[in-house]
Amino acid sequence: MCIEGREKFYGGVQALEEKEIGDVIIRPSSKGPTHLSMTLKIHDNVYTHIDIAEGGKESRDLTSFLSLGKTLTIGEESYEDLDEVQLMAFGLKFHLSSVCKFSDKIHATF
Repeated sequence: MCIEGREKFYGGVQALEEKEIGDVIIRPSSKGPTHLSMTLKIHDNVYTHIDIAEGGKESRDLTSFLSLGKTLTIGEESYEDLDEVQLMAFGLKFHLSSVCKFSDKIHATF
C-alpha cells in the first residue's frame, strides 16, 4: 500500500501503472478535508476509486483537519486507523489475484 500526500487523480493512476494488481494508493480527496481517496488497481489499465470518509474531526478546531480522522468509513464499514484499511486492501488484493489467476487459466484453455 502506498500513501501519497499530493497525488492528483491521474498521478495516483500513474503511480499504480507499474504496480501489481490489487495495489492501492491513498491520497487526499477532492471532496475536502474530511475525505481520503483510495485508488485500487483491478487489472492493467483498470482502476477504481474508493471514497474514505474521515469521522471525528471538530469543525470548530481547524487543526483537526490536519490530522487523520478518528474513524475511517468505506461504505458501511468503519475502521479505526489506516492499518485496518491496509488489512482490508490486502484482502482485496488476495481476492483480485485469485480471480485473475482463474481468468488466466480459463483463457489458456481456449
